[in-house]
Amino acid sequence: IERTNIVRYLVPAVALFSRSKVFPNHVWNRLAAFVERHYQPIELQSIKLCLSPKKNLYLSLNLTDELSRAIYFYGTHEPATTAFLRRRFSDVSLSKVYDIGSNMGFYAMMAAVMRRGRGSVEAFEPVPWIFNYFQMNTKK
Repeated sequence: IERTNIVRYLVPAVALFSRSKVFPNHVWNRLAAFVERHYQPIELQSIKLCLSPKKNLYLSLNLTDELSRAIYFYGTHEPATTAFLRRRFSDVSLSKVYDIGSNMGFYAMMAAVMRRGRGSVEAFEPVPWIFNYFQMNTKK
């Protein structure tokens, strides 16, 4: 078996198990941390994050940046902030969400999926090449 084939199948599997919290989670997280340090992808990676039983977030990630790598390997970036925002976005009294400096749009996309049909989400990203990734993810 060629090394490239092993990497092609092993890395996504490790990332998937790490994101899904499959027992024993600490083992998958350690393995993901090891793989993350040594994995240099060439193409974009697509993932599906389950936000709730019927709400999934689909993202294309450029794994050359730290934020995308964290989301790809662990399913979140800044876990405490993500947990807080998931609770906040579930609040039915919330009518509008602003994401200023949205980067690739992780929080804005999460808000849009969780708030679908209830209020609006407005996101701003001033850096053109980062905004291109954000636009790509809004088309999913």
